[in-house]
Amino acid sequence: MKTITELTITKGRFLDWYFDYGQDQENKQLRVELAESIIDQMYKVGFGSMSVQELFDNCNQDAIRAYYLQEYDMLTDTFDIELSDLGFEYCLTLID
Repeated sequence: MKTITELTITKGRFLDWYFDYGQDQENKQLRVELAESIIDQMYKVGFGSMSVQELFDNCNQDAIRAYYLQEYDMLTDTFDIELSDLGFEYCLTLID
């Protein structure tokens, strides 16, 4: 039987990764795409919104860096890799 490791990330740390990790141009593009999505909703249904959970559910979670997880210990963990490179199965949960 395979063991699946439970990993967690707070909403704040997820948003830090989502909006602030990477190149400035990529970060700007993410913000523009999010704004355009919300504006499109406003035209279609009269209001627009996006929850942190929706962002989390629709992002490439494998690209999140291990550094942003609750389980990462910056004093003892010497690696900062993408979750896809961990080498074991995991389940990532967004927490408050």
